[in-house]
Amino acid sequence: MSGFARLGAFAPHLSRATQSPVTPIDRYANLSSRAVKRAIQRTEGHNRRPYRGLSKGWIDESLSDKGRLSEPRGQYQRHCRPDFSLEHWPCACLTMSDIKTLERMLMSDFKTIRYNDPVNGVARIVLARPEKRNAQTMELLAELNAAFDKAAQDPKAKVIVLAGEGRDFSSGHAGLGELDLETYQPTSTWPVTGFDDPGQEGPWGIEQEFYLGFCWRWRNLPKPTIAEVQGWVIAGGLMLMWPMDIIIAAEDAKFTDPVVAFGVNAVEYCAHPWEMGIRKAKEMLFTGEVMTAEEAKEVGMVNHVVAREDLTSFTMNMAEKIAKRPSMGLKLAKESVNQAQDAQGFWTALQGAMSLQQLGHAHARLKHDGMAVDPEGQKAIHEIVSAWKTKA
Repeated sequence: MSGFARLGAFAPHLSRATQSPVTPIDRYANLSSRAVKRAIQRTEGHNRRPYRGLSKGWIDESLSDKGRLSEPRGQYQRHCRPDFSLEHWPCACLTMSDIKTLERMLMSDFKTIRYNDPVNGVARIVLARPEKRNAQTMELLAELNAAFDKAAQDPKAKVIVLAGEGRDFSSGHAGLGELDLETYQPTSTWPVTGFDDPGQEGPWGIEQEFYLGFCWRWRNLPKPTIAEVQGWVIAGGLMLMWPMDIIIAAEDAKFTDPVVAFGVNAVEYCAHPWEMGIRKAKEMLFTGEVMTAEEAKEVGMVNHVVAREDLTSFTMNMAEKIAKRPSMGLKLAKESVNQAQDAQGFWTALQGAMSLQQLGHAHARLKHDGMAVDPEGQKAIHEIVSAWKTKA
């Protein structure tokens, strides 16, 4: 549920500010950030001043025949005619607390994911591109990183669940999306310029930021994380799932990393040897064959396999159980296990695999007229998926 679905918090203020019955607040659950901004920005005159802290928001201090603002006892209150509305938005009495809440809503208005504030100690993040099988644009990855940061800094969130809306958890990478690299602020020290830079340096920086860099940050979040997966989990989908501490899979979940068909080594977060063992890792990479949920459980890649209809309830029950433990104990336990893995050379191996992937991309550019991957790879991957569907 997005921030705007929480507009029910305004119901008491809306009711006392209108002279006609208030429409049920659920009617506004799908308002976009633009609609909420317009609701705050709407004026009938001039004389606006910015409210500090509200991004691109304005408080209307104009007087008009439809509304005026006064400031009794430190509150901003709108006195309106009954028919004053914005896209059927009831006239609101906005206290300073309300404005701050709206600001938080605007900040959490993600386009490609949903963020649910913590309930019983559990924050829930959902990939929300079901029509694209939750394919990961870099816009989605940037929003996902912001959501993880938000949950990490929220003392009410003791556990974080990552899920995917629709039939499939994630079908892998899907370009930039609507992300503007010119205005994007990197989280790492790697320059993020563009895929079109000459040579491999530019693309390498992008993949370090959005792929390996993000995954490593998420793996090291100082709170327990749980992945809730179903349907297809292809290549980049593994990259989202593996950094989580616990993985719960539906019976229909299926996993593959077929990118060797593109002429590269593996997905950018190359954790395969730790997730499934050396020999199964090589088998998946060499063949691109699909691993079922039960097979994934056998090799230790997932913790539990449950019926699809029980997936969310099972995951949330486990998350709430974990959230009852002391946060300090949870941090210490996670650090202990992560550091044991680090002592095995995990980070060094991940960086080495990323460097080798850049070699693969550079080789493809030389061999395939500037293309970053072998163009025959898509056909091979399609054959793998089609064969699985026929088999199933």
